[in-house]
Amino acid sequence: MFYFRLTCGLLYILLSMMVYLAELSTPFLNFSWLFKQLEPRYNFLLTLCGIALLLSFFFCRVLLGPYLLHHLISFWTTGPPFLYYLNVVIIIFFIIMNYYWFYQLVKILFVKPSKKNKKQDQKHSDDKLATNNSSDGKKKTS
Repeated sequence: MFYFRLTCGLLYILLSMMVYLAELSTPFLNFSWLFKQLEPRYNFLLTLCGIALLLSFFFCRVLLGPYLLHHLISFWTTGPPFLYYLNVVIIIFFIIMNYYWFYQLVKILFVKPSKKNKKQDQKHSDDKLATNNSSDGKKKTS
């Protein structure tokens, strides 16, 4: 009886630790957003945070999700069956979402911007420059 409770307790601890490990990618996401909002001089830091985000997301979410599902399926011994099936469905849902988000991250990091996007970015930076150079804070027209 004691062994049974100890085993179930360790399973719950292991599963909750895996869930918390998945959040290790969140700080890199927040820093990437921050550096993207700042001026272009932070491009190097944005690139480093993007790579760290991609790696941490891959190891902590993409690889950990199926491992978490495997542990849940392999070591579930007691409890109501509806709770077991609910957990399996929730984990599969999050695995699919993580795969989609990882695909989006890879697409953002490795796909070069199109010429149209480059022109829009250039126009936006020119507008910013014109606004910063004007003495009254209004955009100059030529």
